[in-house]
This record gives sequence, structure tokens and C-alpha cells, in this order.
Amino acid sequence: MAKAFAWMGLILVLVQGGALGRLARRYGETALLLVGEALTIVALVCLPRAASVPLLLWWLTPLAFGNSLATAVLPSLLTFHAPAQRRGEVLGLSSSMGSVGRIIGPLAGGALYDWGRPMPFWVGAALCGVALVLALGLPRRATKASLRAAE
Repeated sequence: MAKAFAWMGLILVLVQGGALGRLARRYGETALLLVGEALTIVALVCLPRAASVPLLLWWLTPLAFGNSLATAVLPSLLTFHAPAQRRGEVLGLSSSMGSVGRIIGPLAGGALYDWGRPMPFWVGAALCGVALVLALGLPRRATKASLRAAE
């Protein structure tokens, strides 16, 4: 299990510490959110089938990469789309909801596990699917005009 956490941590560092800025400038935050959610969905659907450590590490790779992209670009997207006078409130609410998720998530995951080992993964994939559909409605790139309009 330590290898799995170390592997995911390495991917997070490489993506968020190195590649993210270049990827965001090239493709835009919305595209990175969409790719991140899609990778996370695929990984969550496939992870319950990982019957060995190599397969576990294989499916943790898109999970870590996708989650890293999605979580890193959310504050930027919130900043782009929130009115200037409410940005602090929106970012604070987002942070609070993340904390609530870290409380409810393990409890719900444990209850779902009682219904079957794959259930937490599949429900997580479905929730990411909802996020993906919602993100499809976002503009592909924030423009200088849209940023000025949000001011």
C-alpha cells in the first residue's frame, strides 16, 4: 500500500509542480478539468478489477493524474467565473465543501463497500460524471474581456 501512495504522490508532484502551468497555458483550465474528470472516471471504473499490485499501480496512474488536474484548476476556474466582490466567499465555500467531502466521503464509502467492493468506486465515477457534464457548460478559456466583465 505504501508503494501505491508513493506512486500517486509522485504523479501529483510532477503534474502540479511541473506540467500544470504549461498545460493550462496551452489548453486552458476548462479543458484540463474535463480531461481530469474523464481520467478519474475511467480509473474509478477500472480500479475494482485490479487484482495485482502492478494493475493497481496502472489504474492509480490515471486516477492521480486526473485528480491532480481537476483539483488544481478548480480555484482558477472559480476565480475566473466569480464576481470580483465575491471571489473570497466563493473560494472559501469551495474549500469548506472540500472539507465536508473529506468527512462524508469515507463514511459513505464504507457504507457503499457493504453493498459490494466496487460500489464506492462506481458511485465516485458517477459523481465525477456529474461534474464532467456540468463542466461541459463552462467556456473553454477565460478571456481578458470575461475577466474584466467579472470585475
